[in-house]
Amino acid sequence: MVKHCIRRGLSLNNCGGSSNDKTAEVVRGETSSFTCTLDSTHTLQWRINTNPGQSAAMCPPPNNDDSCINKVYQPFFTPRRTETTRSVMTVDPTKANLLTDVESGTLVCRDIDNSQQDSCPMDYITRASGTCSSRVDTDTNPWTVKGDCNITQGNSSRGRYMCQWFRKTEGISSGVYTGTDYSSA
Repeated sequence: MVKHCIRRGLSLNNCGGSSNDKTAEVVRGETSSFTCTLDSTHTLQWRINTNPGQSAAMCPPPNNDDSCINKVYQPFFTPRRTETTRSVMTVDPTKANLLTDVESGTLVCRDIDNSQQDSCPMDYITRASGTCSSRVDTDTNPWTVKGDCNITQGNSSRGRYMCQWFRKTEGISSGVYTGTDYSSA
């Protein structure tokens, strides 16, 4: 599914899941692509805004396979002008020596001829891995359910994800537990 937010003739696709969380997730070890669509044939500028922001590339309308110039961050950020009204920025964290730009930066596509732009903050994600187990103790009255999880490596550079335990009784959530040791009657 393509997710996007349109801003007066220019849109940056594949950022976030909703209009209020328009974050570009870059997953450790995986290549991510973001598409900027214009309603014109103007020159497009890709920017990586950190402190200070820097132009990552200028992409005039294509006259060959790849018309982007001044590719500052390649091969980590690789821009291509794929069509007259479309440009793609590929982010490859496996070739990273600039992870700080992903961890705290904002990806911007800008139509330099009329100053329209769209952007989304980048979040460098390390997928969580680990193991969980649960057991039912029928020797107590009422029965008790105990569980353990050992989660490793999970991380979001913007702190957008966390682990939580949910208590469900007959299919209804009755609490969220975020500490490390829980007991309830």
